[in-house]
Amino acid sequence: DRKYADDQRESLVNDRRRGTKFEITPKIEEVTAIHGFMNDIDCKMLDPAVVGEECVESAGALYEQHVRVWLDRDPVLSKAEVRDSGHGLHILLWLDETIVVAAGEARQWNDIARGICSALPGDPNLNGIIALTRPVGAMNTKHNPPREVQLLRPGEPVSRAEILDLNNRVTTQPARLW
Repeated sequence: DRKYADDQRESLVNDRRRGTKFEITPKIEEVTAIHGFMNDIDCKMLDPAVVGEECVESAGALYEQHVRVWLDRDPVLSKAEVRDSGHGLHILLWLDETIVVAAGEARQWNDIARGICSALPGDPNLNGIIALTRPVGAMNTKHNPPREVQLLRPGEPVSRAEILDLNNRVTTQPARLW
């Protein structure tokens, strides 16, 4: 992963810094403000027998044929912004008001972020609240030639209550979302 260390990223926490992942990724305990939550769906992690070969090769096809439908089934997920990261999809739930993280609460919010990721077939190793997205217009150099990050769907802000509701539903009735 060091090979792509210079790719530009965008943080969803603290002051929403942009830079390389090594420059801008805080430790979980250093998070004092949350601006959004993310899920990362890597096309190559999906079974082509389930989603189709085209969707394993194209984030745009995966979004149009499957993810758009999944998001539209849920009142909170339907507000998500979707970016073609050049390698998959970044599903972003931007907050209408920043969540200020009090001392000792960061791990709790990290657990909530990880819970929300269970709502979709995303990367199980995603870094919770410190997960980084790729800014729209940035280049993903994991490909030759590099691929530009594109906005596939603008989002609408969600409230803290909606995030907590989504987490509660994923925790107590995960199958209902599917």
